[in-house]
Amino acid sequence: MKHFFSLTLMMFLSSLILISLSCNSESKHNNDSPASYQNTKMSLEEKEKRNPTTFLTIKGTYKKNLLGEWVIEGTISNTAKIATFKDVILEISFYSKTETHLGTKKEAIYEYFPAGKTKNFKIKNYGYKGTNSIGLAIIDAVTAN
Repeated sequence: MKHFFSLTLMMFLSSLILISLSCNSESKHNNDSPASYQNTKMSLEEKEKRNPTTFLTIKGTYKKNLLGEWVIEGTISNTAKIATFKDVILEISFYSKTETHLGTKKEAIYEYFPAGKTKNFKIKNYGYKGTNSIGLAIIDAVTAN
């Protein structure tokens, strides 16, 4: 009986110590704090600003008009969560019907591209003689905020 009493007393004291330690301890890594949120937001924003072309995507179509110009229309989307970009530089590649690369030209789109938004664009360019198809790529952009 004495052994049972001492074992019960030890369990009770151990439980009491564990409860008091868990109630009094504060987490050093409280992810719900405003400071933690700000740090996460800042690091995300810095990452986005360092790599604008990672967060900008382009889709487009092209056709030749009656004047012999290539009319390129499409959309540019900003998939960033925070950063706004502007002054997007496009590289337009021109190809022959045998898929030979004829040359490239650069065009700037002077618009703001807010985070999570998509904007339309339209470019006219004479390209190169013998062009049959066109490729588009975003090669640079500037952070606006």
